Amino acid sequence: MAKKVVCIDVLGMGGWRLDPATGQLQIVRRLHDEGVEVIPPFDPGDNRVVEFAKTYNGQVLMYVGDSCGANHFSWLQAQAPEVKWRFAALIQPSLYCNANCPPINGTAQEVYVFYTSFFTWPLPGLGSFKPKPVVPPPGGLNYSAPNLCNHGMTTICYWDQKIHVHPGDDDAGTQNLILNKAQQLLAEAAKMK
Repeated sequence: MAKKVVCIDVLGMGGWRLDPATGQLQIVRRLHDEGVEVIPPFDPGDNRVVEFAKTYNGQVLMYVGDSCGANHFSWLQAQAPEVKWRFAALIQPSLYCNANCPPINGTAQEVYVFYTSFFTWPLPGLGSFKPKPVVPPPGGLNYSAPNLCNHGMTTICYWDQKIHVHPGDDDAGTQNLILNKAQQLLAEAAKMK
């Protein structure tokens, strides 16, 4: 039997109440329509996400989170070090949710970090945090090209959303990059036993 592609979706602070552009809802629907099994969205403080990650370990696991939900990914890695992640989309991690945030470790094979480089208002720093890997590539991180990190175990790409407002998950280009990756993962999973 082929493996499933399973997406764990973690919202930003405030959950759906603070998703004015409904970007996460759009992403979840598009992934589901492609055939990805989407685990119901979690608030970033919901500890059940750890158990779900462990339950689905061994499937083709992907993670999508925006704002504080994007920051939550590396904490999830630290809480469930046995879980292997094929892909994580971290949409505009916030400077306000990263106190003591651990770096991205080698349990993630591929990570896209979508960030904004412009001065956000009224809270500067929303969406501008760029999570770092445990082990950066030789020569340091390049924000314009893929980075082979964690001794070759993780590829991290940083995508500047330029002037797109926080949380940036309703941006069509961002959604398409995630959807294209999901289609690739679905094709990979169909060949796996």
